[in-house]
Amino acid sequence: MAVFLALVLLLGTGIQFHLPAHAAVPFFPYIAMALTTAIAIQAVQFRLAIYQASGRPWSYARLAIILAALTAVCCLYEVVVRRNGAIGMFRGKLTAAVVTFLIVAWSLRGYLTARFQWKFVRESLSFGLPLVPHLVMASGLVVADRFILEHYWNLNEVGIYSLAYSFGMVMYLVTQSLSQAWLPMFFELAGGAEENCRMLGRICSGLAIFLAGLACLGILLSPAFVHIALDHRYRKAAQIVPLVVTGYLFHALFSLFDLSILQAKRTASVFGISLIAFAVNLALNFALIPRWGMYGAAAATTLAYAVEAIGAFLLAQRFFTLPYRVPEILAGIAVACGALWLTQLTWMQEWHGFVLVFCTIIALGLLALIGRRDLQQVLTTLRLNTKKEKSFEALP
Repeated sequence: MAVFLALVLLLGTGIQFHLPAHAAVPFFPYIAMALTTAIAIQAVQFRLAIYQASGRPWSYARLAIILAALTAVCCLYEVVVRRNGAIGMFRGKLTAAVVTFLIVAWSLRGYLTARFQWKFVRESLSFGLPLVPHLVMASGLVVADRFILEHYWNLNEVGIYSLAYSFGMVMYLVTQSLSQAWLPMFFELAGGAEENCRMLGRICSGLAIFLAGLACLGILLSPAFVHIALDHRYRKAAQIVPLVVTGYLFHALFSLFDLSILQAKRTASVFGISLIAFAVNLALNFALIPRWGMYGAAAATTLAYAVEAIGAFLLAQRFFTLPYRVPEILAGIAVACGALWLTQLTWMQEWHGFVLVFCTIIALGLLALIGRRDLQQVLTTLRLNTKKEKSFEALP
């Protein structure tokens, strides 16, 4: 990472002259600061991954909180106190990332001075390299719709759409945190006895119902929040946010099923799924955006994530079979899709308040009824694992 950063900082200005004029952003300080921040955070993510693999959730949480708190404080100081605008935002993020990186480097000193062992390189590369194009496809799936939307419509449409995605990202952040917590437990159970597979099937089914419940909260309550918190010029986002949240529900299900593929070490298949989803996303964007604008873009991304989740489930059951409660999972998805349908009704936009709150209570009640046994299994497993991890971290 240090060599890459040095080369980019050295050659970046020269490379910029070969870019189209409309894509030219001052390399110094904007792009240089953004790249340096990204690389520092990558080192922090490496430390977080070690905490995760070694079963140290409290250490993981402390480091993540340090990074978040430093970023908030530095950005507020630069933007609000010193009024440095965009450059202040870049500088605040860079300062927080570098300070956290120094903390991480000190905590990793034992690893950094250890003897390098080549025997692990081949296995690591065969497992990890196929995930690189998968991440590229995943990033393309997120940003492609904005460029297509800008081409066919205008920046006002893109702005409202981006704002809706910012609200919908709350669903992604919550489910990503849940995934980070569940990942080490999954691999620990998956490497155990035969009966663990039956337990994993029940737990994963319960987690799928839980994710559907989180999605229903976001789908049904977000329109009211948009109407209350935002200016009337952004009211169109009220119908886009539920679509975004539904898309992130399917993405969370993909991440849940993807763990079985990782357990089987068939990571090349993950790239295939992402490639298909990205192709579907592009095709739907070009088909829907010219007529429906940001509504078509949101629908295209949601459907692409659904394709991704279905592909992950089919391959996961082929490589590492788990006894999922498929009818319960489908029922949970149906409840979430029903909630989405309600938010898209025209009359619901006028009576969104108490009606949507009432519908939220009904949806959560239905999901609790559908997956009550599996949800109990999830809570029991998480409680036992939390006690074990606390005992482990208490050891010297």
